[in-house]
Amino acid sequence: MRPRFHRDETVHSYLSRLASANGFTTIAALCSFVGVRRTDVTSARAEAVDLVAYLGDVDPDRFAANAIVPLGEQRYGLRGEILNHNDLIAKDYRICPRCVEEDLDGPDWLEPEERVPERLEWRIGRFTYCPTHGVAFVTIPLTAPRITANLTGVAASCLEYVRDRPELRNLPLSQRQHYLRDRLSGEMPASNAFLDVMPWYAVARMCELVGHADLWPGQTKRNPTALNDADQTVADHGFGILQAGRPGFLAWVDGLIEEARRDRTRNFGLQSILGALGQALNVSADPAYDAVKDAAVEVAFRKLPMTQSGHFFHRSPPRRLVHSIASASKEVGIPAPGLRTYLERAGIIAADTRDLKPDKVTFPAERLPDRDRLLALSMRGRDWTPDDAEALEISRAADLLGIGPTFIRSYDDLLADDERPSGARRLYDRRKLEDLRNWLLSGCELVECAEPEHIGIEEIARRRHIPLSVVVRFLQERRIEWKGRIRGSEDLSAIVFLRDEIAGLCWSGRRWASSAAG
Repeated sequence: MRPRFHRDETVHSYLSRLASANGFTTIAALCSFVGVRRTDVTSARAEAVDLVAYLGDVDPDRFAANAIVPLGEQRYGLRGEILNHNDLIAKDYRICPRCVEEDLDGPDWLEPEERVPERLEWRIGRFTYCPTHGVAFVTIPLTAPRITANLTGVAASCLEYVRDRPELRNLPLSQRQHYLRDRLSGEMPASNAFLDVMPWYAVARMCELVGHADLWPGQTKRNPTALNDADQTVADHGFGILQAGRPGFLAWVDGLIEEARRDRTRNFGLQSILGALGQALNVSADPAYDAVKDAAVEVAFRKLPMTQSGHFFHRSPPRRLVHSIASASKEVGIPAPGLRTYLERAGIIAADTRDLKPDKVTFPAERLPDRDRLLALSMRGRDWTPDDAEALEISRAADLLGIGPTFIRSYDDLLADDERPSGARRLYDRRKLEDLRNWLLSGCELVECAEPEHIGIEEIARRRHIPLSVVVRFLQERRIEWKGRIRGSEDLSAIVFLRDEIAGLCWSGRRWASSAAG
């Protein structure tokens, strides 16, 4: 007696039906009679498959294709795909009642329970409904371990269930289940370069985790709603995000980061932001999830400050790309409140970030000034500015002009417009400094080197007690007629005047101070 092999029937199911149809009470009895081991058949060993296929008059390739083959490490092979152990239904038997009703119309030389083949889809837990009839699967508890159970006996219980004609639930089409079914059937699903490179089990798992992370942001424990999600709507929700491919996933991670930034109750690490997804990715060393990790950290490198571990999911950038106030404060040794004020004043962070925690206010790491210089300025109690800031502290202003800070300290006309001359904090306007430097350098006669008859700006202030502001006024009034510039230099340290001309202008130090103040 040879029952017809269903194209989607499990090997276990066919062995049960073949054994029952030929008078054997168990699968083991049939296998012993024909001289093969049951595990050799269910593991798709070629010799065993060929023998059983011959007995049942089944195409050996079709029969072997439906074998769920153990691969080790709780993984199974099926039709060229890899499934995880928790992708399979192990303790129960599921059916589509409509399929069973149709099966009962099979040949009358078979007992009713021998006409019902177990479909692969009934065995795979990621599927919840029959695509042919659109109804939810129904679960029948097994009374014996699946590995030894004669499934025709279970099918008899299914018949009793079907005869009761229970009310069935119709389920809408799930794009996730459609994609996973297509991969197992060998049909080409809609191309998705992001998902297609992942093993089957990884796609199924990622749908579940991404859906959970989006519906319950930041939660690492499974939400009770997700635990009781018999229809797997959470996984369907996750597939809706993953279906957009890598660009869609990048945008989704970016959105989660910005949501966490605005929520004062949320932590701001990548793992915390991604919740259950972040926790799973962090502990998994499985390369199957590398595509997801790489995409997540690509966004994190651009949006999040690096943690003390120096990596996200064990991936480190070639250099730090993002700082937060908190991480910058630790790096340069300057308290976060003061650093926040400076960064805002310099235009590195926006004023509307004042309500955010220091670890959530981020900026490009390249805009943080040199650590050693910042620490030195901090120890002197000075303010500091980045290279492109419009308002400069005195040492930076002096560097821009090419003279010592002492020689511009009293030059109040160079201060930024919002600075008070008598204030403790004195910042100088970059534009005014550059205009002064360019004006003083213009019209100079080039000289090869400073001669004895020449005198520079700093020496004029030290020896003749004439401050820079007065020198500028004398030039404007044309009381100084000649000025030169040493070839090869473009700052004020290269400007020289004639000693005799400057000497003729000298008053007493007291009257120069009065004139400068005026």
